[in-house]
Amino acid sequence: KLFSGTRMEKENQDWFLSLALGPDGTLAAQGSRKDGKGKISGPGVWYVSKKGKFCVEVKATGLDETWCRHVFRVGDNYYYAVKDLREKSLAYRFTLEKG
Repeated sequence: KLFSGTRMEKENQDWFLSLALGPDGTLAAQGSRKDGKGKISGPGVWYVSKKGKFCVEVKATGLDETWCRHVFRVGDNYYYAVKDLREKSLAYRFTLEKG
């Protein structure tokens, strides 16, 4: 319910990505490479797996994205773990905005 009807803004070492998360599990993705050499846009789906991971599947021009990640909150910030919740795993911050 937290993700439904929000816009997720995320960044990693190579990409800026914006996901408009619809209440029906659909999404619209837009993004660009930090080096300016590529863009992504297209539809997809999002869901929460049986193990509680946030999952995204996007078939887009420029890049397909398919991943499931643990999401956690620290204060006002949200993060997703890149692979798992081991101590040395990377985590990336993202924002959620209504609308």
